[in-house]
Amino acid sequence: MNIWVRIVAGLGGFLIQVLVLDAAIRTFLLPRVANVRLSRFASKAVSKLFRLLARPERSYLEKDRNLSLFASTV
Repeated sequence: MNIWVRIVAGLGGFLIQVLVLDAAIRTFLLPRVANVRLSRFASKAVSKLFRLLARPERSYLEKDRNLSLFASTV
């Protein structure tokens, strides 16, 4: 049983690597705009994280400091 768990985990890991490589190629190397779900998901997750860090009850300087890093991450 242990060997089958390792085989399934290895195939799952390989599938994740292929999906990430495909998303990276279509996002950065194609000469046209590609609609890549993984890239959109990552962008939305990072955006939500930064919006959480810049809650309305924080001061303007704190929000500005947190959101200034957003453009370089997306």
